[in-house]
Amino acid sequence: MEQKLRCKGMTENYVKKNSSERIALTVDRFDFSPSQNTCVASISETSGNHESYQVVDVVLEKILFGESCDDGDEKSREYCGNGRANMLLQQREEAFEKAVKGSWF
Repeated sequence: MEQKLRCKGMTENYVKKNSSERIALTVDRFDFSPSQNTCVASISETSGNHESYQVVDVVLEKILFGESCDDGDEKSREYCGNGRANMLLQQREEAFEKAVKGSWF
């Protein structure tokens, strides 16, 4: 329980440090990775039409997984529609689980 509270605080600090007027970070989940003795967070970043899905080691401030898409241009191959955003969310969730279990590192 103590580790989860520590992870919550470290995740909140990471979000404050990396957010700005143009960049909004949202924490979807966080957890403690006992095998790596670190805190891992699943984070969504929004900046204009740009969406980014990340798994972050908030202790080291290292992005372990990061993929993005764009809501602005339907003709772009980076467009978030047509299931792309859902696919990226699924990939991020898989990366988060691996990171917490320690099989990512």
